[in-house]
Amino acid sequence: MTAALVAQDKTVTLDGYMIDNACASSDKAKDKTWIKTHSTSCATMEACEKSGYAVYAKDKLYKFDDAGNASAARSY
Repeated sequence: MTAALVAQDKTVTLDGYMIDNACASSDKAKDKTWIKTHSTSCATMEACEKSGYAVYAKDKLYKFDDAGNASAARSY
């Protein structure tokens, strides 16, 4: 996934993997391979969707704001 993020009026482009915040904060996420194979069916579960989304790129998690979460939910 490639994401264009806007932060403080600056656009940043990242190549990474979208994941919900609930799963990103779980012990499973310590295994970076697991993040890369995280399933869409999990990310669209109600609890996962409500937690919001992030992109894992360059060994870092970039969390979305409310507008980004809404856009991510529509794209899944």
